[in-house]
Amino acid sequence: MIGGTALVVVGVVLNLAVWLGLHTLFGMVTEIMELGMVIPMPHLTTLDVFAFLLAAVMFLDMWRLRWGIIPVVLVTAICTQEMAFYINFNPVKLREEQQDPVV
Repeated sequence: MIGGTALVVVGVVLNLAVWLGLHTLFGMVTEIMELGMVIPMPHLTTLDVFAFLLAAVMFLDMWRLRWGIIPVVLVTAICTQEMAFYINFNPVKLREEQQDPVV
């Protein structure tokens, strides 16, 4: 009984990780229906290069340098804040610009 519960929990966590990863790395993800399943398909042209490079570097730091989760989260947050400051990034303004005007 515990084995089945553990598999369900692992499945939910894996599903969440894939969903968050796709929606973080790609600006547009569409869902297609195939064989009775909904499959997310990212638009490869909407790849966020900064997010991809940051994820790759943090993966290598965790794997090769044996960093724990706290240093990874701190370095990622600092890099993201510096990048946002450097390009004057405002997510609220960006979201407002992407919304279609009501006609």
